[in-house]
Amino acid sequence: MTDAIRPAQSILLSLFSLLMFCNAAWSMVLPIEVMGPDGVVETVTMTLNGKSGDALWLRVHNLSYDDKASVRINKGDWIHLRNDNARVAIAEPDESYGGIGGGFSTIRLTVDVPDEDFVEGENQIQFRFNVSDGVSSGYRILALNVLDSGGEKLLPESLFEEDDPALWEPPLPEAADIEAGKNLWMNGILKSKKTGVLQAKCASCHSVTGSDLKYFNFSNKAIITRAVFHSLTEKEGEQIASYIRSLDYYAPAQALPWNPPYQPAPGMDDRPVHEWASGGGLEAVLKNDEAMLPHLFGNGSRQAIDEATDIRGELNIREMPVAVQLPDWRLWLPRTHPMDIWGVEFWESSESTAAQFNFPNARDSYTRLRGQFENDDLANKEYLIDRVERFSLAVMWWVGDARSGHPWTDLAGPTIDVAKANGFSAEEAKLALSRWHAVKLWELLHGFDAEDKAAAIRSTAEVYQWPNNQFSVFHIAAHFIGDDRGTSAFQGEDLVTGTYFSSIWYQLQMVLNSGMRSGNDVSPVDWAYNDYHVNRLGERSGVYEPLRLMQNIIKAYQQRDREGEISKPVWSMREVSPWRIYSDYKGDQSTTSKLDDYRPGLRAQVTSSLVHQFLRKSNEYAVADWPRTSEIALSSQNWYKLEVDTYVPRAEPYEVTQSKLFAPNGAGDAVEADAMFRLIPRLADIGTEPSAVNGLIDWSKQFWPLGDWESFRLKDR
Repeated sequence: MTDAIRPAQSILLSLFSLLMFCNAAWSMVLPIEVMGPDGVVETVTMTLNGKSGDALWLRVHNLSYDDKASVRINKGDWIHLRNDNARVAIAEPDESYGGIGGGFSTIRLTVDVPDEDFVEGENQIQFRFNVSDGVSSGYRILALNVLDSGGEKLLPESLFEEDDPALWEPPLPEAADIEAGKNLWMNGILKSKKTGVLQAKCASCHSVTGSDLKYFNFSNKAIITRAVFHSLTEKEGEQIASYIRSLDYYAPAQALPWNPPYQPAPGMDDRPVHEWASGGGLEAVLKNDEAMLPHLFGNGSRQAIDEATDIRGELNIREMPVAVQLPDWRLWLPRTHPMDIWGVEFWESSESTAAQFNFPNARDSYTRLRGQFENDDLANKEYLIDRVERFSLAVMWWVGDARSGHPWTDLAGPTIDVAKANGFSAEEAKLALSRWHAVKLWELLHGFDAEDKAAAIRSTAEVYQWPNNQFSVFHIAAHFIGDDRGTSAFQGEDLVTGTYFSSIWYQLQMVLNSGMRSGNDVSPVDWAYNDYHVNRLGERSGVYEPLRLMQNIIKAYQQRDREGEISKPVWSMREVSPWRIYSDYKGDQSTTSKLDDYRPGLRAQVTSSLVHQFLRKSNEYAVADWPRTSEIALSSQNWYKLEVDTYVPRAEPYEVTQSKLFAPNGAGDAVEADAMFRLIPRLADIGTEPSAVNGLIDWSKQFWPLGDWESFRLKDR
């Protein structure tokens, strides 16, 4: 069955199949897209022979809020899919990361079905899209099965067939309809339930040509449903879908709406660069952090650990699977286009602070950059990185003037005040702009084959990476642009969910571009917060990820290892201080201690290896090379500096850190002399090698000779 011949508006979908003893069974085609107006229902029919069903197992994409979906078996009552419904059991770690509406866009759950609902013989399962939240148009059932009382699956895998996007055809294949669809994509009048008639067009929020919908294999049904959601007619939706189907744009089979873009997986670099964005699929998401062990540390020997932590090495983040789902394409797309937040005139003409830096406004900067790709073959020019970076800087300085410390963190200013006057909060405006920026970067860098070009320009670049030394995606995180940044969540967002996405957008930034060993300050990765988010996510969710934390620390060390003086942008203690290997900024070892749960002694081995790498780099510089400050106040002017040589390190928390062992906040703005003085004996307590501990003692004595460092010295074992 091809996608093109399915109804545009689903009423009932009957896919008949037999479980056993049947020579001519129909396959059940997945996914089941439960999309359309409020209340739309999709139905599947199956036959159970021999055993009675007790529960329904589901894998669902975009179950983004409670009561979005309900399920019914035969004539039973509707069962509402909610986090607090006792009949709904969500798998781990899906539940701990927020469950329905949480961090995972695709979750697995089991629905306890009343005993009388399943019957022997033919059964109907109905899925209902209850009501839209004003943003969503539905959800997808990616997999399902019926379980008996012992949890055994009753339906064979042979019953199910994955839909094949390669077979999809335009619903309206005539050239006139395809041209009409293109015109609607570029110019169709859309409406929103929140703001009414929109200034934005389809091409405004998506790739300008619609290539993202083609690449990520959005079905005709999904495209038509979304067009109707924005007040176009069903035929107009069919015309748009026909236009998308007609695009001459490569769409890998792995690229699907529910497969997170750029999800790391082994062998990624062996695939053509155009497939990198499709990622490794949900199957590449590890079952837990412990499963990452062979991917990070090989056979677990000390030699393998030393090779992985080698500061001169290049940890391949693209090919190293993790136990978290990166954001799906839905989470890249802006919910509201910037022109509908700021108004067309302001969006098209205002230069805000950007003009002071000789940048055009955000819209003009994108238009110029696209023109350079189209007309100047920018992907193959030596100034590719510079031009892409200028686009990101133009957007950054357009949104703010750094009155809050950074343009993206501003809560007021010329641009943000206009958004507020138009009824949008600062975080709503910045979220829309940051997502738009990320989508447009994807449109250009992926669409014009620039994702493998950085290495030809800069020898320290990786084989596949975005050629940009500024933020690409991490500023989508609530931690950076939220109205209350300290919570790591947007207003009204669950703290676990917000923290999950704050961590995952930072993780994705590292995958796309970890810095080419030339990043500046907090760009393109703010390494101190990468560590902070992994620790905080464990604290809030109960799911600890010591190996993902070590991965981030190793990559930070490698990226900060480059030629240059010790200064704010290079080997800054804010990013590389070895207390990060030991614990979080409070001294909480809940994450790092889990290494020994994976394998006894692993923590001491990894810690020893990383401390040696810290010393390897730090000892390349003379003491006089390190910036110093006589101030204790931690500010943007001195947080990368060390205390003067007359400073006496304190073993107990200094008043500026209060109850925090190493730093006053998660950024790691530590009094480094105190932090090192507290750290060294604790490293000894966890079995760190004497050579590593004593190396830190020798290093610290050079900087703060008045400290009693010798009392910590260990004898070689």
